[in-house]
Amino acid sequence: MVADASSVSGSSPSLRDFINLASREVQHYIEAFADLTADETRATQLFDEHGLAATRRSTQSAFVVYRLRNDPRDVAEYREVILIDGHEVKGHAARAAKVWREVAVAHSPREEIKRITADSERYDLGLAETGLTLFEGLPLRLRCAGDFTFREVRKETAGERPVRVVDLPAGSSLRRSCIPVCVARAARGFSATACGRIGA
Repeated sequence: MVADASSVSGSSPSLRDFINLASREVQHYIEAFADLTADETRATQLFDEHGLAATRRSTQSAFVVYRLRNDPRDVAEYREVILIDGHEVKGHAARAAKVWREVAVAHSPREEIKRITADSERYDLGLAETGLTLFEGLPLRLRCAGDFTFREVRKETAGERPVRVVDLPAGSSLRRSCIPVCVARAARGFSATACGRIGA
């Protein structure tokens, strides 16, 4: 993670204070995007075992960041896929209406997420992924405090601004409560390695 240190008050805040500031900014980002709707175009490219381009898919979706009815503190991502490789998905509007009717009567956050992600990932190619738009900052979320160990690599300048480069060593273990409900369904053996590395 490379971050601008100039927005932190004081001449040289501790790494903990710096991480706390980043945590607040991640939470602000998530809250700012709650209840968002947008048109989204995604292109997915798979590669074969030799590293050569194999299958490619382009999808156009109505993208919704939805605040969970059963737990308004959390949000989920829903994609109503409208076009695949330029061809309209037959019955997409009726299927989306059905999903929202089912979500309206769900009895738990997990049930809401299950219904939303099953439809959102219907046309995913390769790995099914939901939640990465909002939760790329998972290691910095306040609910994950203490689950990750950050290490300051160096201080430098970018232009004339001070910058701190921080590394997240792979292998940290996550408490189940740290994982957002929208990614918890795939969280068996979830670790910082599975999350990836926040690198310089």
